[in-house]
Amino acid sequence: MSAIIPTRQIRAGLKSIGPMLGPVRASNGVGTDANAIMDSLDKIEEYQNWSKPSSKFMVRQRRGAVAPKLAERLYDALAEAKILTSHVAMHLDDSWRERLFVQLDDLLEYDDWHEDDEPVTRASFETFLRMIVHQTPKRRPGLGVSHRGNLIAAWTSGSDRLTLEFSPGDMVRWVLSCEIDGEVERAAGESPVRRLPEVLSVYRPDRWFSDAKHQAST
Repeated sequence: MSAIIPTRQIRAGLKSIGPMLGPVRASNGVGTDANAIMDSLDKIEEYQNWSKPSSKFMVRQRRGAVAPKLAERLYDALAEAKILTSHVAMHLDDSWRERLFVQLDDLLEYDDWHEDDEPVTRASFETFLRMIVHQTPKRRPGLGVSHRGNLIAAWTSGSDRLTLEFSPGDMVRWVLSCEIDGEVERAAGESPVRRLPEVLSVYRPDRWFSDAKHQAST
């Protein structure tokens, strides 16, 4: 069952919500899509705190030194993500898949992680791939990872922004801001992957997914 929080309700719950605890790790060089991850994570936190006042959405902080065993975890996470992607390769354009691999290489770069950080999990990446298969976006998103190891993807088109957090069990938290009929509309919610195309349809998602000319650069 999908959960949608109207904009007025989101804003009503903002007064008791504190600031983010740190930046999300985003792949380098993704430009405005990376900025959208940073901006939209605040709204994801607002939605999560609104629906679960006792919970906190924390994103991991980048620090300096790392222990050797982290390299193994990052290597395993990267290898698993690429293997899982190969299982659905028939649904992906070759160029789209190759550039996704470059983004993953950058996102899971050893030097940018701390021992306490959680690399992207298998369950989260599986949810991401199911979304890609269901939604078939032509544009690649900017990518980030939450402290839980959930993959985060962000698409931008001008001032229109869409950010998705992929949770285990085929659930997706989403936050968006877009202009419809001359007015800016904002919304946030949580939906199963299979219903995401229907849930997003009222916001004309082609604005984010169909413009291949403005893909995230790598």
